[in-house]
Amino acid sequence: MRISLNNHDVKNSQPQNNAIDDRYPNLKKTVQGGGTINVPVDGADHIVTIPHNLGYIPMVQAMGYEHNYFFVDYWVRLPMWAYRAGTEIVWKVYADNVNVYLSFFYNDFGVGTPVQHIDYNYRIYIDKGKL
Repeated sequence: MRISLNNHDVKNSQPQNNAIDDRYPNLKKTVQGGGTINVPVDGADHIVTIPHNLGYIPMVQAMGYEHNYFFVDYWVRLPMWAYRAGTEIVWKVYADNVNVYLSFFYNDFGVGTPVQHIDYNYRIYIDKGKL
């Protein structure tokens, strides 16, 4: 499938003049999943490691949902930083050529906030040529 840009004939346009060109892996396959992590409010990163073993760094989207303290009834896209009720909150997503990492950090500066229960989900986009 090919869709050309304005003023270019799709029958003979070059790839750089196409919005979509099936000669290249623009349409991705996804691998998705999720889980729950219990995060102490201790000023340390708590990391979920998700292996993908693709041999390259994929594009990743991740979201988190916190059950009991700061957020109410909505999912938050990672990365996220907030400072609420005296607590610093940092959620991150990053990847290398072997794993995806979801990092959850809380620091209440000694107040004694309870452990945070976070549901997370992720989607890893895979180049069609790497399936």
